[in-house]
Amino acid sequence: MIEIEKPHYSFESSPDALLFEFESISENKTIRKAVIYEEIEGYENLVQLGFGDITEEGEIDFIAVSRNKDRDKILATVAQTMIIFFEKYPNKKLYFRGSTDTRTRLYRSLISKFIEVIEPYFSVIGLKHDGSPEKFILNQDYNAFIIYQYGTE
Repeated sequence: MIEIEKPHYSFESSPDALLFEFESISENKTIRKAVIYEEIEGYENLVQLGFGDITEEGEIDFIAVSRNKDRDKILATVAQTMIIFFEKYPNKKLYFRGSTDTRTRLYRSLISKFIEVIEPYFSVIGLKHDGSPEKFILNQDYNAFIIYQYGTE
């Protein structure tokens, strides 16, 4: 299976591998984070990845801006949860997009950076702003992404 050799946080997983929790740690603060995988109703085998800060009420804030200066470590942690998710659910397709256009561009940049590591294992589809899908192209603007393991088209 794919391995991402980047520093990441340790995390806890629910038994069904649909919820992961970890802590983002800096000199100034510790922030509880969650990654959640939820079926998208009306689409067979399509799951949405959600990610954010855990509030004091136990909810996930998907638009929080932490400014904990550990973005790459956080995103590497989210990528590690994706690997575990696909090990448990190999036939699922994973849909995700940023909560803002800036975050979506960040995700595109990260996919571009790691595309050579990702492509031997996964197909990466970019969804254009009109909703049409295409195989991921470097430096192309996308509204969202779908990733799935080969053989599950």
